Amino acid sequence: MDEAFFLLNQAEQEEEEADDELQASTIATAALIFIGAEEAHLIRAEHRRHNRLYLVRSELLSNPRIGTPWQVLYPSRSDRAFITTMGFNVIAFDEILASGFAEKWLIESIPRTDTNFGGAPRPGGRSTAKRWH
Repeated sequence: MDEAFFLLNQAEQEEEEADDELQASTIATAALIFIGAEEAHLIRAEHRRHNRLYLVRSELLSNPRIGTPWQVLYPSRSDRAFITTMGFNVIAFDEILASGFAEKWLIESIPRTDTNFGGAPRPGGRSTAKRWH
């Protein structure tokens, strides 16, 4: 009888140990799945941030009836915003300005149907000219 009791008790202990191991394994697996899902979420968010093709609130006018979008975009110095709107980054734009574009911009007016073609350019009247100096 003692031997049967001992064997039964040992079988129960082994079963409890197996259950404990299974439970620990299940918890570890669930933790790995959760951590993996969180990591995948962070990677997707970072990827979206780099490929965002729209402007964010800080790159928009606070009052669109006053000023121009350029007056917010240019001082922001945001590579992503420059690339989104113009196709090149801030450094490339600075190089374009330094290569003679800024001078040309200040000398020639943009032809428009509602302006006097014979009139002198007014660089101070342009939103962009004020920002380059």
